[in-house]
Amino acid sequence: MSELQLVNDRLEALISSLSAPARKEMARTIGRKLRASQQQNIRRQQAPDGTPFKPRKTQPVRKKKAG
Repeated sequence: MSELQLVNDRLEALISSLSAPARKEMARTIGRKLRASQQQNIRRQQAPDGTPFKPRKTQPVRKKKAG
């Protein structure tokens, strides 16, 4: 059995031993942390793997129409 499968099995056992409200709170906490890390990546203009975002294409300047 691979190490990853062993870790996965143990995590499944731990999660299944939690009560429903505890699982819900854990999921909520994980979601908040994930959202915060994604916001930081966007502020730093980095992908999750640490590579910088590609620069945006320049947009053509729109001219206002005369009345």
